[in-house]
Amino acid sequence: MQTSDLPSGERKPALNFEHFPNRLTAFVFRNWNLLPLSKLAAVVRAPEAELAALAALTGLPSAADPGALWRERGYITLIRQNWHLLPFEQLLELLDWTPERLAHCLKEDDFLWHKLGDLKPETAELRWSPLNAEETRRAAEIGQLTAEWPRNFKPFEFMPSPTLPADAPSPDLRMIYPYDTVYGDPLLDDSLNGFPETMFRDYQAAGINAIWMPALVYQLAEWSRAPEMAAQWQKRRANLRKLTARAARYDIEIILYFNEPRSVLPRYAEMFADLKGVGGLCTSQPEVLDYLRDALGALFADCPLLGGIFTITCSENPTNCASHRFQTNCPRCAPRPAAEIIAETVNAMADGVFRAKPAARVLAYTWAWPEECRAEIIAKLHPGVRVLSVSEWGVETDCEGFKSHVIDYSISHPGPSPAALEGWRLAQERGLACAAKIQINNSWELSAVPYLPVYDLFEEHLDNLRRAGVRDFMLSWTLGGFPSPVIALLNHPKERIALELYGESIHRTVLAAWKCFSDAFRHFPFDQISAIYQSPVNCGCANLLWRTPTGYKATMVGIPYDDLDGWRGIYPPDVFERAFGRMTDGWAEGLALLDEARATVAPEFKDHLAELQRIAEAAFCHLKSTENQIAFIRGRDSSPARLKALLNAEIELTERLLRLQAEDARIGFESSNHYYYTPNLLQEKILNCRWLREDIE
Repeated sequence: MQTSDLPSGERKPALNFEHFPNRLTAFVFRNWNLLPLSKLAAVVRAPEAELAALAALTGLPSAADPGALWRERGYITLIRQNWHLLPFEQLLELLDWTPERLAHCLKEDDFLWHKLGDLKPETAELRWSPLNAEETRRAAEIGQLTAEWPRNFKPFEFMPSPTLPADAPSPDLRMIYPYDTVYGDPLLDDSLNGFPETMFRDYQAAGINAIWMPALVYQLAEWSRAPEMAAQWQKRRANLRKLTARAARYDIEIILYFNEPRSVLPRYAEMFADLKGVGGLCTSQPEVLDYLRDALGALFADCPLLGGIFTITCSENPTNCASHRFQTNCPRCAPRPAAEIIAETVNAMADGVFRAKPAARVLAYTWAWPEECRAEIIAKLHPGVRVLSVSEWGVETDCEGFKSHVIDYSISHPGPSPAALEGWRLAQERGLACAAKIQINNSWELSAVPYLPVYDLFEEHLDNLRRAGVRDFMLSWTLGGFPSPVIALLNHPKERIALELYGESIHRTVLAAWKCFSDAFRHFPFDQISAIYQSPVNCGCANLLWRTPTGYKATMVGIPYDDLDGWRGIYPPDVFERAFGRMTDGWAEGLALLDEARATVAPEFKDHLAELQRIAEAAFCHLKSTENQIAFIRGRDSSPARLKALLNAEIELTERLLRLQAEDARIGFESSNHYYYTPNLLQEKILNCRWLREDIE
């Protein structure tokens, strides 16, 4: 199979998962019932009956056929959990993908290659062979442990949250990411299953009036230089028209996110050699800006119900030559101001959009704009453009006496920051509309639960923005899109939400619990991107423990490994552990209050309280597991008794999280990372801890 289009990166041997008898057992255990038995058997060239027998021996349930469910909606989970088990050729066979599709996914699916460490571990071809006597004995021991664990997990069947509807539609922008939508290329799905009617109904009731989704210009409009690059653009356009019509029935607009102009795939590079810039295409070449302008004009003319676009023009993928501050390496851009390059990229897209639809929303996202030229960029923007800024960007943090500041976004440290306020002031002086990018449900501080019940923090942030005169909100990145009760804060005070969703008898207790959670979360050890991207807060208990260092570096919201130095940023290890301890202690107080409320909750509110407890407990499991993992790595050379106590605590937490995910399939899911963990992976973590405990003994 031709894999030359696939990236390579550093060469490094794959990890060995010693808690399994062999690599084949790990492969079967992780993928069981996520893919048909016939597919698993074909990948490793095994008789189906033999693989079924191995699964039964390890305590896994009878084989079921999930069809293409996981390959369509959970392919990132499949890729991540097989990254150290299969070479590229067998990954392609597992997914039924071409090398070109996998290469595109690794490049364009929200930094997947980076999330996997910018390298593919070296793995030999995996082939079936019968277990020997020792492997059979160990597999049977696993079976004795796993047979009684929960089996009622229903992936992608997302239950609704109790919500308090908006009293009336808002004229202000309320834009969110559709929680049920695969980040990759949903417009190739004629059924548009990622945009169910129930989702639109729930959003409308909550007062959401826009949803956003990523798009690539070259997939929606042909470029005469390489028409084949836009394969199936007509299909995408047709489905986009269907989608915008469906959304319009609920008074919801579709907003497209563009990070343009994108670099072309290697096989098309020669066709664009004269337009090449630093990392992508050079916007100092008029043809590049003309293409963006004409392509978006044609798109909005063909899809008149489209609501608008927002653009990221610095960082993310390399686009214009100033996007990563490397314009000095481009002979055409070197003599030009960065502000001019960035502004003209936004303006070219805005010109195209407004040519076809003058009333469309065009939001210029200031994410990562160089501070020294932000004012100049704003001064050069098209007069119809709205300035969208991360509200928390630059907020100063102080945890345990260590000072830093927010990059990206944060719930634990509410905005707006002085930088955001200054940008909006400059925009307003020019007569430009402004919007705040916030996280209304969760953030990379903990994205594996549908929402964090830290109502005090959310309300504080929204009140600050209202006082600043900002009322248009982008409410989420790819995480945080669930129509949760937290969204009601856009329209109601938290006291009313507590009263109407949980009843007179316990609403004050619920408010007290929310305050405990909020106060605890303020202790999050924020340091730019270290803890939020590198540490185990997002995958929680599923991150494996290692008796000796793996040598692998933590990846961005992907695989934390045991890279404590990568997790902690500016914090010394003991301080980092203490900060998580303060969070979990405070969070436990909130859980205790909710547990007390069960005795007096009115019958009609019991389900609402149970849902709140489930979400809060899952969040606790993530935070406490991160604390445990920090302590385990710090204490790998400490007494066996201390290590065994940590392993026992981690087993207990993982069993709790396993039960919670079986009850609520939203737990562990985030749309751009799919499932951080499945019951299979949580069961593996328990095996991992037991194996380490026996090794220590």
